[in-house]
Amino acid sequence: MSDVQTLLTLPMDTLAVLGAGYMGYRIAYTGDDQTHKSVDVAFISLAFGLVCGLGMRVKVGGPYEIEISVAIGIAATILAAAIWKKYLANWCREVLAVTNVSYSDGRRSAWDSIRISTRNRPTQLVVRQKNGIHLKCDYLKSFEPYPHGPCVFGEDGSIALYVTHTQNGSDPDWSLVQSTSTELGLQMTYIPADQIAAIEMRNLIT
Repeated sequence: MSDVQTLLTLPMDTLAVLGAGYMGYRIAYTGDDQTHKSVDVAFISLAFGLVCGLGMRVKVGGPYEIEISVAIGIAATILAAAIWKKYLANWCREVLAVTNVSYSDGRRSAWDSIRISTRNRPTQLVVRQKNGIHLKCDYLKSFEPYPHGPCVFGEDGSIALYVTHTQNGSDPDWSLVQSTSTELGLQMTYIPADQIAAIEMRNLIT
């Protein structure tokens, strides 16, 4: 009997705890799991599974008691994972830094910290290429409604953006780019990591 078949023989509430735990892990650490090992995945999933188990303890009556309890447990897990991702993870890092316990955010590079942070809301993005051609996107917020908008930061260091201006390395002035076509729509540009010399971005202070 395979491992999957063995799992399927477990009671429904146990399956719910295991499934919800892993679901919580995926939500809480989306894009932020590059350094995680199997033991990290197992214990973080277990922690979120405990949230599901606590949620399932809510007493409900009726013929669908088990199903409703499972739904409550899963909903509690999803909510807990979202709160951790949005607020608690950053708050814990700030507490550790303020108390001089640790200044590390646990990520592999400064680029990972930038691309993963939910606080990163750039208003302007400049990509300086090794060939001397520089690309800029002004007012990124205006491109949020478009596919992959306003930009994409790749795990490998690549970037995709809607270019509004270009600059030749020898020319200090930026040239406006007409990237919108009435028939074809808006053009997005992809720059591989090995072609990028530097990245500059501006963020509003809120």
